[in-house]
Amino acid sequence: MSAEQQNWDKLVKLARQAPKGAEPEMPLGFATRVVANWPKTAVAPSLEAIWERLSLRFLGVAFAILLVTAGFSYNVIAADQPDVVQMTDSALGVVFEP
Repeated sequence: MSAEQQNWDKLVKLARQAPKGAEPEMPLGFATRVVANWPKTAVAPSLEAIWERLSLRFLGVAFAILLVTAGFSYNVIAADQPDVVQMTDSALGVVFEP
C-alpha cells in the first residue's frame, strides 16, 4: 500500500469518528418568501413551444382526416379499375390450378 493510500485511509477513519454537528435550521420566514416569490418566477411558454404543440395536434388531426377519406373513397377507386388483378386472386389461382 502506498503512502498516499495510507494517508487517505487515516483521513477517512478520522472523518468517520468526527462528531456530527447540529443540523442547520432554515432562516425565519424562508418558506414564506419562497412561496410568495413563486408566481413571479413562473415563465410563460415561448411562442415556439406553443407553435410546436399546436402543429403536432394539427398533424394528428390531418392524419385522421386522411385515413377517413381514404376509407370512404376506397370502394370508388376499386370499382373504377375492375381489370386490376388482386394479389390474393393470383396467389389462390396458382395454388388451386391443376
